[in-house]
Amino acid sequence: MVKEGFLELLRNITGDTVYQKWIDEYADDQIELQRYIEVKLRSIKDYRGGFETFKVPCTLDEVFREMSHEKIEQAIERSQYNGRIKWFSDRLRIDSEIVKNLSKPCTDRIVGHVQHLLKEPEVQGTSIFLMVGRFSESPIVQETIIKAFPTVNVIIPEDPGTVVLKGAVIYGHQH
Repeated sequence: MVKEGFLELLRNITGDTVYQKWIDEYADDQIELQRYIEVKLRSIKDYRGGFETFKVPCTLDEVFREMSHEKIEQAIERSQYNGRIKWFSDRLRIDSEIVKNLSKPCTDRIVGHVQHLLKEPEVQGTSIFLMVGRFSESPIVQETIIKAFPTVNVIIPEDPGTVVLKGAVIYGHQH
């Protein structure tokens, strides 16, 4: 959902026609951007102000210039993102609050799901959460869970993205 939010932000800036032409002509660049966004969002350590830099394929800028006869920077200045998003060549600098808001629908669903689970008799009284899996690497997800469940002890192992795999390997060797 976060990747989709980021791509929707690009669509809002460039417009539907430009964005669709970019996807049609440079599908590989869009797939590469999606992979980059996923890795980037898991690696951001601090969402407490400032800007986050994202590398965006220059082909998007090329298609935008070709179709609109202006720079993306000009479109950003006219948009709701003026002053909060900056475009530099193949880099997009986004206010960290916008980045955090891109994750909000997803983190809200996670919190809602966990709250629902905690109402089940089998898990009532749970006082420890162990966060594992690739999504648990995200500081936004970690911060959201810790804030949403202040009475729970949240344990986040080093490299939570591979903990499940490591556990499966250990289990396989023991059985």
